[in-house]
Amino acid sequence: MKNLIISPLLFLALEMPAQQVTWSTILVNHQNQNCYKSNLISFEIGKEGDLFFTGSYKRKAPDLADTIFSFNGKINSLGLVNWVKPYQPNEFHSGWDVSDNAMFSGGRFTKYDYSGAITLTAPIGITDLFNDGNYIYAASNSSVFKTDLSGNIIWSQPFNNSSNIEVRPGDPGFFYLKTGDGSVQISEIKRIDSNGSIIWNKQLPLGVVTDITTDEFGNCYVLKESVIIKINNKGQTVWTKTAAYKDPTAIFFSNSLNQLLLTEYNSQSYLSVLTKYETLSGNFVAAIPLHQELQKMNSQIGANSYVINCIRTIGQTIYIAGNATNETEYESFMARLDQVLTGVDTQKTKEVEMDVYPNPTAGNVCVNFGKETTYADISIFDATNRIIYSETLQSAKDNHYITLSDCEPGLYFMVIETGRSYSKKKFVVQ
Repeated sequence: MKNLIISPLLFLALEMPAQQVTWSTILVNHQNQNCYKSNLISFEIGKEGDLFFTGSYKRKAPDLADTIFSFNGKINSLGLVNWVKPYQPNEFHSGWDVSDNAMFSGGRFTKYDYSGAITLTAPIGITDLFNDGNYIYAASNSSVFKTDLSGNIIWSQPFNNSSNIEVRPGDPGFFYLKTGDGSVQISEIKRIDSNGSIIWNKQLPLGVVTDITTDEFGNCYVLKESVIIKINNKGQTVWTKTAAYKDPTAIFFSNSLNQLLLTEYNSQSYLSVLTKYETLSGNFVAAIPLHQELQKMNSQIGANSYVINCIRTIGQTIYIAGNATNETEYESFMARLDQVLTGVDTQKTKEVEMDVYPNPTAGNVCVNFGKETTYADISIFDATNRIIYSETLQSAKDNHYITLSDCEPGLYFMVIETGRSYSKKKFVVQ
């Protein structure tokens, strides 16, 4: 583990509760399922806080030795598994998303109700997907496409064959596609609009990309081996940071917490931690150890390490999931964490002191910060929530002028984030 120099005053400020993990549950009962080596792939949060997960496992029966099966399941917010349903051999369910009244998964396009019953299938191969409530954006190993909620393809765009695909929502009207070739460790990020047009394509430095996440402003955060990279919606690299621990395994931007969360793992000491980084600067803020509590709550399986590969949040609650392992076996698990980041900037603590004028304006606006501010992200949205302008300031003092002469008349919103402050102002272009 790398040495971390943290002031004792920081520990006093954290005031973290004695217990971080509210519950931890093994997702597949191996004795009943006659299976072993269950591997969680992903999960999403549905209505009323229920969680839906997907993964794979192997059967113990001699005639099915080493045959891989898929499973989907539902667990409630109290950690009780409602159902787990296995599927046919080699029918993989890799992508996963949840809407208000249905669930969708990849492998092939499959739609479920909340009891886990299949209500619709379509002959489309899918590696990853997400839905915005009206449409589904998905990708296979060689194309990206948009479908309606019944799986009818609206448009499709080919790309070079790739073995490492992720699809993520961006700011309104856009999404991101990550492609990669694990054998040569080349990965690219594509920004695509809802009509299938590629806005830009950015090749990442050599190395395996573990995970990506996005925020509502169209920033993309890439976890590449032990490095975190922030890319803005114009395709520019904002910052590059080295993760605090040896092996980061998952990254997630939480809108509800306004935080960049990582799970990190040290393969030498078998320790898992949840870490937080500032989104504006990429600076490390805090680490919350999870290993001992997970080991205690899952003592019946005798695992000596916990590799977390998925993070999601709802309100102030964080859910993590992954695989508990020992020397010969691994089992999928999920855990709930409540208030683990109390006192560590769990939300923006105060409003940015600023004024936007003239208002109304003929097109150009001035932002008055009132006092000097180090590092500020400025984003401007139109009335449809489409981002039309973004800028990062390394320092802001007194007046900052922005030219918006090409904007149509109407209502606009300016959002400014500075470290622990946040402000949203509306103005009118005449």
